[in-house]
Amino acid sequence: MLTVSALNQYYGGSHILRDVGFENALYRAYHRWVVDFCAQAPKRLKWTLVANMRDVPSGVAELKYWAERDPNLVGVYISPQGQSAMAAGDLSVNANFSTRSLAFSSSATSITLDARSATAAPHLDLKGTLSYAPNTNSFSGTLANPGGTLSGSSQGKFYGPAAQELGGAFTVKSSTTVETFTGAYGAKR
Repeated sequence: MLTVSALNQYYGGSHILRDVGFENALYRAYHRWVVDFCAQAPKRLKWTLVANMRDVPSGVAELKYWAERDPNLVGVYISPQGQSAMAAGDLSVNANFSTRSLAFSSSATSITLDARSATAAPHLDLKGTLSYAPNTNSFSGTLANPGGTLSGSSQGKFYGPAAQELGGAFTVKSSTTVETFTGAYGAKR
């Protein structure tokens, strides 16, 4: 059994700067840094974009720019109010190799807009079952939040000797609002 005890997602944004143009420049600087960082291990490191929702045309342009240039970009979270934020939570992945299934469960998810204070976000806790075929190292499945208002897919791979590590990404969306939660996870037994 493989049990994971940490999940860190970044679906960021900061709304504390007065100069929106300067904020856009900070986002671009962060994106350049994270692209270089993820390029060191592109099969294992993925990232999500920090969209400036105070300047939507620039946020959309930034997303298009990086989506066309970097395959390690896995997404962005936008709340129903149109805000982006950072999230973190705990993750448990229990692998049952005899049934080729992974029980995925995140908990204690919180969000922050300014990296100073976090707010509990239990509606972003996710659960689901991922599965894989014999003789493969890729897995996939469906995840949903507790109320069923967000659902979507997750894909990932096992890594290392005897599948001691795993990594993946997910996107869950609301069917009634713009709320979208995209994240990535990694674990080592």
